Amino acid sequence: MKRRQETDSLEKELHAVGSRMRRQAFYEGVFIFITVLLFSTLGLFLVDFFTRIPFLIRLLVWVGALVYGFIWFAKGPLRKSKKQLSAEDVGLEVEAQHPELRNKLISTLQFQAAGKIVGMSVNLIDGMMDQAFVEIKSLALSDAVDRSWIKKRFTMFILSVLLLGLTIAAVPNYFSAFAMRLVLPNAKYPTKTRIVSVELPEIIPSGDPFELHAVVEGEIPKMGKVIIETAEGFETIIDLVPRAELETENDSEESAEKSPSSENEFAARIPALLEPAEVLIKIGDTSYGPITVTPTARPRLKLIELIVTAPDYTGEAVQTYSSGNARVLKGSTIRMSITPSKALKTLKLVSETDVALPALKETGNGIWSCTIIADRSLVYSLVMTDTQDLISKDLPQYRIGVINDRPPRVRMISPRSSTELAPVSKMPLIADIKDDFGIKTIKVQYQIIGELSAEEDEIKEEDEIKEEEIPVKTFFEV
Repeated sequence: MKRRQETDSLEKELHAVGSRMRRQAFYEGVFIFITVLLFSTLGLFLVDFFTRIPFLIRLLVWVGALVYGFIWFAKGPLRKSKKQLSAEDVGLEVEAQHPELRNKLISTLQFQAAGKIVGMSVNLIDGMMDQAFVEIKSLALSDAVDRSWIKKRFTMFILSVLLLGLTIAAVPNYFSAFAMRLVLPNAKYPTKTRIVSVELPEIIPSGDPFELHAVVEGEIPKMGKVIIETAEGFETIIDLVPRAELETENDSEESAEKSPSSENEFAARIPALLEPAEVLIKIGDTSYGPITVTPTARPRLKLIELIVTAPDYTGEAVQTYSSGNARVLKGSTIRMSITPSKALKTLKLVSETDVALPALKETGNGIWSCTIIADRSLVYSLVMTDTQDLISKDLPQYRIGVINDRPPRVRMISPRSSTELAPVSKMPLIADIKDDFGIKTIKVQYQIIGELSAEEDEIKEEDEIKEEEIPVKTFFEV
């Protein structure tokens, strides 16, 4: 059976209808994608505006939604628009649209493709094809292209554009802030009350209260609050009041010297912190923070040692005191060694009395030292200044007590009183001699005189006074 010209025209027209179907699938996918994108943007804006979604979550939401949308479009409408449709595929769609052609259009295409059908006469086939071509000519095959989606999709598209457009027109500042919040972690919505600046001390000493100052503009409320949360989860809420009110409460010379504060300046007195904390400021309809506040420890004493060397004549060993307090013999040499808790700029010895004290010098490894000659008792303390100009606080006072070396004590045992001796006689001399540390030498002074007359009861000046050194047999210790 010869191929008929009508069949070629029919197949060509069916391929054209198939191309239209593929384009319609692509257009419908684009409208669905854009409509869902606009509605999702509006929904995310509303949720974020009322709940203030954290940056990481909102970033994951919109990036994840975009990725999902592109994957859906690529696997659905885009793939469908690129898929080639055969004449028979399009024919089935045409027959579904025109029930009167059911089985006729497909049969015609199959008869022409087969060329010869066993068991059927050529005339019968030609007659069937002639009848099909007559009916096809009276129908519009392009009706098989589904355009019913246009009204529904276009209506939803227009609705999404209108709703999003009205929202942007009503709150342009909020929506522009929302767009920034999609990509910037610190972007915030505009508020009626705005915090212009927050001021904290550059260095916050550990254990010392401090003040937080804030400048606001716009609608200025009567007060706000400062929320402090430590790493352990302990939370403290402090009133943020007008700065003038806080200065009145303090009523100090320092506050009196400050320049008058305006009504948009607020302050809060933060209690002493011993560990890092997060500070969040809330006032009106806005907030600021959280700010990480890390207190800095003041310098403190880690170790103090007094190495005492007594005068050589005492024979005492070198002693070390680790408390900063000591009782030493007058004339002793004291080497003071101090180890602070951190690097220092200066370290000074101070005393309430007007006593010249030696300067402490750093000797390496963060250790400071000086040498003191113990000539008088001393009550002293330390003043440490670290590299951030923080000064030590509440360091104790120490005392170095100086003991005078008392002279030796002599108690005569024999003779106890005046004694007369015959010439060439010997007189035993016994004495109890004691000293704080010991006796180095003993010298005896004596004078030999002749017989005294009754009128003489004193030693004459011309009589010779002699002196002899005797060996020390006993060492006395305190």
